[in-house]
Amino acid sequence: MVPKQVLTWLTENHYGQILKTQPVSGGCINNGTRLVTDSGNSFFLKTNAHCPPDMFAKEAEGLKSLTIPEGPRIPKSLLFGSGFLLLEDLCPASRIPDYWLVLGRQLATLHNQTASQFGFSHDNYLGNTPQPNPWMGDGFNFFAEHRLIYQAELARQRRYLSSKEVQG
Repeated sequence: MVPKQVLTWLTENHYGQILKTQPVSGGCINNGTRLVTDSGNSFFLKTNAHCPPDMFAKEAEGLKSLTIPEGPRIPKSLLFGSGFLLLEDLCPASRIPDYWLVLGRQLATLHNQTASQFGFSHDNYLGNTPQPNPWMGDGFNFFAEHRLIYQAELARQRRYLSSKEVQG
């Protein structure tokens, strides 16, 4: 089901009415749907009725932060709300002959970005799971504490791992 806010946004921005919805596979947390409008435009809609209310707002901010010159193409966030995120549709297309080489260079450019600290401007989510991102001076400690140990502790609390397994 397409959220009312999306229908309103499409109309107000002169994209018209939805002609077709097409499920898009590939994720296990959210539902993906391609929306095709009578103006000939298409959009990608992510929905999740059971996610934290700010999850898609955080995802939109994260996507924006990944957008850099000479980096990989990142879809633009167009609209978000509790339970949905409307994105630019990066329609499937034929690959250029040196696709993998170009993508590799774009990813290298993205990963070549440096900062004085490790973390992010706000906490976000890994799927529906909160992911803390405090600023830290040491990347190894950040990864150990806020990715590995944090996830292991959640797994222990949910009884996916025993205390002995988490302690090592």
